[in-house]
Amino acid sequence: MNTYGIILAAACAVQYGIMKWHFARTRLPAGTAEVFLVLAIPMSLILARLVFCLTDIGYFINTLAQPDKMFRFFDGGYAMTGVFFGLALSGWCTAKIMKQPLGSILDTAAFAFGLPLCAMRLAEGTTTLGIGREVLTPLLRSFSLIAIEDEMGVLRHAVFRYEAVMAAALLIVMVAVSRKKWRPGDKTLLFITLYGSAQAMLESMRDDFHLMWGFVRAQQVYAIGLPLLALILLTVRLKGSVRATRVSVLAWTAAVAGIALAIIKEFDIDTSRHLFWDYTLMAAALAIPVITVIILLRRTNMLDKAKNVVIHA
Repeated sequence: MNTYGIILAAACAVQYGIMKWHFARTRLPAGTAEVFLVLAIPMSLILARLVFCLTDIGYFINTLAQPDKMFRFFDGGYAMTGVFFGLALSGWCTAKIMKQPLGSILDTAAFAFGLPLCAMRLAEGTTTLGIGREVLTPLLRSFSLIAIEDEMGVLRHAVFRYEAVMAAALLIVMVAVSRKKWRPGDKTLLFITLYGSAQAMLESMRDDFHLMWGFVRAQQVYAIGLPLLALILLTVRLKGSVRATRVSVLAWTAAVAGIALAIIKEFDIDTSRHLFWDYTLMAAALAIPVITVIILLRRTNMLDKAKNVVIHA
């Protein structure tokens, strides 16, 4: 646990360093990164703990019959979803304090979060979290990056490493789009959409019983809510014409259909004998809301250019 905490502290330092560099590059006022960091650390910890406790409140109230343990921050755990809430709230507060666009601050936070997220996921290897089902394929059992022994000596999928690879991929995407002249906040919408869709599948692979509602993984539900949030914000922006309404309806139909298929595959996976193909179909289904968000992002930014809307970096 001490190692995990040290890695998280280092991740915060990396987040701060990248944000400070990016704010300087985009000419935001000096001190913006410091204000964000001072707010983000306590807010992210508190909200990560709050989401964890509210999600698992039955355990504290009914099973333990000791609700006061929710206030013992070193007893139990945290939820990554709460970290996202903390970063968003910190961005909002920083925007108010520094009198800067919220979207620009959140875009920088998203740009800087890929590398720390990768480190945090790898840090799960020092705990009992992030472990998946038993590796049954003989070929995969020989790959140390895929298979890891649990406390009983059983080779299981190292899902935390898959999540780290996903975080690294997010970093690459955010670097690739960093120079695009999109409306402030749009890069954040892309980030949460990619993260949410990917994490929804990765949560399905986990077998560590972290934040469960019966047989439903709470973090999986929270994750799929992120691309839906992006869709809501983008379709609200598109309203105003019959053509825009049609585009929004088509986008929502496609996204909901993709999520519904992913849910069906999630139930199939529990009894599946062909996990590779089921996960392939789930990945394809979860790619649909990603594609719809990207299409709407491109469309809304093209409309902004057509209307000569000024886009700030």
